[in-house]
Amino acid sequence: MRRNLSILSIGLIAIVLLASCDFIMATTIAAPDVTPMAAPVEATSTVSDISFLRVQGQQIVDGDGNPVILRGVNMDTFYYLYRWDPDVIQDYGTKDDIKLLAEMGANVIRLGLHWRYFEDGIGYELIDRYLEWCRANDIYVVLDMHIVPGDDDVLDGFIWDDPAAQQHLVELWAEIARHYHNEPIIAGYDIYNEPEPDDPARWWELAQHTVDAIRAVDSRHIIFIEDALSGSGFELLEESNLVYSFHDYSPFSVTHAGADWIGDTSMPAVSSYPGLVLEDIEWIANVEGAILEDDTNGWIYFDSGPLAAPANADWLAVGPFAWGDAGRVWFDDIEVLVDGEQWPLLNPGAEEEGWMHGGGYPANWNFESEGDYSGSWSTKAHTGSRSLTIEGRGDYAIWLQSDWVLTKPLIPADAGKEFRIRGWVCGENHGPEWGAYGLALHGYRNIWAEYDRSSLEAVMKSFLEWAKSNNVPLWVGEFGSMRHAPDDSGYRVIEDQIAIMNQYGLGWALWSYRDSDPQAFGLFHGPDDETTAESKIDQRLVEILREGFSDKP
Repeated sequence: MRRNLSILSIGLIAIVLLASCDFIMATTIAAPDVTPMAAPVEATSTVSDISFLRVQGQQIVDGDGNPVILRGVNMDTFYYLYRWDPDVIQDYGTKDDIKLLAEMGANVIRLGLHWRYFEDGIGYELIDRYLEWCRANDIYVVLDMHIVPGDDDVLDGFIWDDPAAQQHLVELWAEIARHYHNEPIIAGYDIYNEPEPDDPARWWELAQHTVDAIRAVDSRHIIFIEDALSGSGFELLEESNLVYSFHDYSPFSVTHAGADWIGDTSMPAVSSYPGLVLEDIEWIANVEGAILEDDTNGWIYFDSGPLAAPANADWLAVGPFAWGDAGRVWFDDIEVLVDGEQWPLLNPGAEEEGWMHGGGYPANWNFESEGDYSGSWSTKAHTGSRSLTIEGRGDYAIWLQSDWVLTKPLIPADAGKEFRIRGWVCGENHGPEWGAYGLALHGYRNIWAEYDRSSLEAVMKSFLEWAKSNNVPLWVGEFGSMRHAPDDSGYRVIEDQIAIMNQYGLGWALWSYRDSDPQAFGLFHGPDDETTAESKIDQRLVEILREGFSDKP
């Protein structure tokens, strides 16, 4: 989970800028080297009543052929803090946590791993610790490569431009599988958490290479294969003992309400479940300020004069723009006045740190264009050290403070108010054909959708139909909700999702076991402050899970 970014089943616009490349998997991934990077002692099982799980049609079954529905939670091991504090993973879970889950009725954990755990020599030690605890409580373990080689967080996507990192993933799984091929308490291997390449075909090639490498050393364990987050769905791989896994965080603006790591601002907590859910914002009109059509011969001050919001707009976004043969233009020190009072525009001089998810953009700005335009974060500036640049020619190019439903950068489009845009502009190399540039306000309206249990069921049915037609099993490797949304919406969506999954006989794993924020995803939260190591349990969520674990399909 992207702490979490999941399958965006409501059509989430991708938040990570992935670079494209011409790398062809089949020509650059070598035959897997199954020689382990280290020489760890092979693991063995000591519990007689735990057998290897395997796939049989659409079911997971045990050694006697009895169906097993895996229901549990994710243990993320604080993977996202590891690069700053390598000791943090030691503080995530204990044997008492596993015992509690067993008492609640869970029969599986999905154990989050970071590839760097194995580089630093602690990967097997960490896994073995959890295996010992789980073996004592008859709880299966799914090993989840949550962060893949080359990356430091989910959806970094660096692996797709790095053939060596892809080869590293293949060989790392071969090593892990060889090490644990005799361990039945492991339900299987989830080889890549939330893959999101620029082309889904690249994921299915990498997945097949990884499956082949595992099968060269381990013929028994189930392999869990996730769909690409592009929304393209699953593809069948050449292997029968596979479970196809998806993540479901719908409706996203409910389950991730209040999250401040989706983008440069936090997700608004305005959606209710069941009820109206904010799914997107839609451009409806723009109001242009003063327009320039020639070189400026240096920086000039730009003032739109009084502007009114477009009719029916909920929000306004500032938009430095260009069209036609505009040449090269810099924009800096932008201001917005609302009824004469300065609006606190985020990053108006483009001088803060870059976009949270990389890509060379300044925080809270997004570039869009049609034609031969480029947008850059320039080191030329009116004041400070940075500015927004547009260069080229085409139908249009624009910098906007709008990003899906992250509405905090936007300006409320209150009817009757007067708006004014001011700033500094520098234009040069204006082309021989007509072109122009300037500052504009762009009007947006909210797009709402009614969400209830039938809406959640419709999302899952598309996956269920695919699995049925291909006679393969499904597993929901992640679902869950933060609790910032109003009216207990987070709990309500979790209750309904569990009921639907149990109705259809789906296994599942809640995200997640432990979190630091009491309104985040975790079953536990804490510690409360620096003076106490105590964690607090979310008793309401405990009861929801207890009932879900015990429900019979």
